[in-house]
Amino acid sequence: MGLRKAMLVAISALVVVTYVVQMPTHADSFSASDSSEPIEITSDALEIEQKRGLAIFTGSVVASQGNLILRAEVVTVYYGDYLGDQRGESLQGQISRIEASGDVFFSTLDETARSENGIYNVEGKKITLSGGVILTRRDNVLRGELLELDLTTGRSKLYGGQKRSDRVKALFSSDKSD
Repeated sequence: MGLRKAMLVAISALVVVTYVVQMPTHADSFSASDSSEPIEITSDALEIEQKRGLAIFTGSVVASQGNLILRAEVVTVYYGDYLGDQRGESLQGQISRIEASGDVFFSTLDETARSENGIYNVEGKKITLSGGVILTRRDNVLRGELLELDLTTGRSKLYGGQKRSDRVKALFSSDKSD
C-alpha cells in the first residue's frame, strides 16, 4: 500500500471516529453533520508502518469535519493487510480499529466527550472510552471511569472506578421556561 493510499485510509478512519463518537449522548443531534465536508487533520507528526498496517498521528492531533472535532495527543489507525494476514484473508484498505490517547476530546455544537483513552472497534461496532470519562450535553453531565458503547444495539454502560470517589455521577438540569 503506497503512502498516499495509507494516508487516505487514515483520514477515512478519522471520519469514522468523528461520526461514531456522536453516539455517546444523543445521536439525533449529530444528524446535521455532513460527511461530504472536507476533513482537516493536523498533528506534529505522521508515521505510517505499512507492513504492520498502522497510521500513527502524534502531537496535538486535531481532526475536524464541519462541526465535528476530535483532539488527542496520539491517534493510531489499524488498517488492511496486517489484520488480514493474521486471519488469512485480504482486508486491503479496511480499517479495523482506531485508538486515541492522551486527553481525548470529541465535540459537536452542543455535545462533548472527554477521556484519557478511546478505542473504536470497527468490526465489532463498539466504542470504549476510559480514564476520567466526562460526557456533556448542554447542562447535563455524566462522569465515570469506563464507558462502553455498542453501536449495533444502541446500549451503553458507564462504570465507576475502584475508589468510592470514582463512582458514576450524573447531573441532569431541567429546561426552564420563563
